[in-house]
Amino acid sequence: CKKTATAKFKDTNYHDHFSNAVKAKLVRDLSLSRPMCEIAADSFTSSNTIIRSLESVENNFKVNRNWLPSHLSLDDFKSGKRFSSSGMSMCLINAVNHRIIDIIPERNNKFLRNYFIQYSYKARLSVMTITVDLYAPYRSLIKELFPNAFIIADKFHVVTQAYTAMNKIRIRIMKEYGAGTHEYRALKRFWKLLLKNQDDVDYHRYY
Repeated sequence: CKKTATAKFKDTNYHDHFSNAVKAKLVRDLSLSRPMCEIAADSFTSSNTIIRSLESVENNFKVNRNWLPSHLSLDDFKSGKRFSSSGMSMCLINAVNHRIIDIIPERNNKFLRNYFIQYSYKARLSVMTITVDLYAPYRSLIKELFPNAFIIADKFHVVTQAYTAMNKIRIRIMKEYGAGTHEYRALKRFWKLLLKNQDDVDYHRYY
């Protein structure tokens, strides 16, 4: 019998199920900060395929260590154990146009210091503001590495702390009234009313 041969395609690598054009589109979609699951669904691929596509072009992208925007933002996110030993990483973002500059694999102070020290001193001096969460150790590190930067608390984390504190008070008051009372049931069922703007609250009905 005759020997069989695998057909070859110009735009598809050997053993690949997707063309290079598809993989390039996946990387472009990631630059738009779209959710990975959404990109996978639109392209009829999987999250693992997107990760492999990103890893294949990783060496083509070089961060400019001699430049940083005047306004920076640091935001941590859950990246998983595959990418980070702690499962948490950090986005380095231009706070003006919200474009991602780089992904920092780890968020501990030692790793962050070693990462930012790669940027030139002139680039770090040019940073005027850094928006970051309320984690205290970040502040001393920022003051050390960015002498001219003014630290801005991320409003999301400020609101989260305020909500957490208010929720603790609500639960404490519920327990003081005791289960079965009208006040207990009202505070348990209509907790969203406490979060509404006072101008939008109907004082005659709960809903």
